[in-house]
Amino acid sequence: MNGIGTRSKNRPPTQSSEQGPEPHDIRSRELDTKEYELGMIENAVKDKERRLQIQESNLRQQLEQIEKAKQLLDCEREQFDQTVSAREEELTTRERNLEKRWQDSEITRLDEFPPTPRYTSITRPATNFSYAPLGGPLGGGSGGPGEPPTLKVSFREATESVPYFDGYNIPLAQFTRACRRAREIVPSNAERNLTKLLINKLGKRAYYAVEDEPCDSVTELID
Repeated sequence: MNGIGTRSKNRPPTQSSEQGPEPHDIRSRELDTKEYELGMIENAVKDKERRLQIQESNLRQQLEQIEKAKQLLDCEREQFDQTVSAREEELTTRERNLEKRWQDSEITRLDEFPPTPRYTSITRPATNFSYAPLGGPLGGGSGGPGEPPTLKVSFREATESVPYFDGYNIPLAQFTRACRRAREIVPSNAERNLTKLLINKLGKRAYYAVEDEPCDSVTELID
C-alpha cells in the first residue's frame, strides 16, 4: 500500500483536456475583422466618389446652360442698345427738323411782317432859334423824321450765321460771338424777336439752362 501511494505521488501531472484558443486563431480573426472593416470603408469611399462625379457632371451641365443663357442675354442686350440708339438718333433728327421748320416759318413771318417800333411824341419847348441837325433828317436815313429805320438784313440771314449749340458740340465763346454778330446786323427794335429765334438754336443742356429764364435780349441770353 505504501508503495502504491509513493508511485502515485511521483507520477507527472496530465494535461487538461480543456485548453484556450490558440494565438494564431485570434490573430486570424482580428485580420478578418480588419479586412471586413476596410472593405466597408472602401465601398463607402467609392460610393461617395460616384456621387461626387454625378454632382460634378450636373454642375458642369448647369454651368454650360448658364453660359449659353449669358451669351443669349448679351446678344439681346446688344440688339436692344442698338435699337435704342437708332431710335434716339431718329427722334433727335426729327426734333431738329421740326425746330428748323418752325424756325424757318417764324423767320419767314418776321421777314414779311417786320416789327414796327413804338414812337412817343415829344412836345419840344419853344425856342427863339431854329436848329437843323447836321446830316439831314433824324437817323441819317433816306426817309423823313420819325420814320422807322429800314431793316438791314432779314432774320433768316441773321440766324443762319449762328450755329446749333447743345452745350457740348462747340465752344460757348463761338456761340456767343455768333449771337453778338447777329445782334449787330439787325435793328435794336428787332432784338427781342431775334433773341427768341436764337433760343431755338439751343438744344439739350444749353436749352434747359435758359428754358425758364426770361430772355428778351441777346445779352440776357448769352450772359
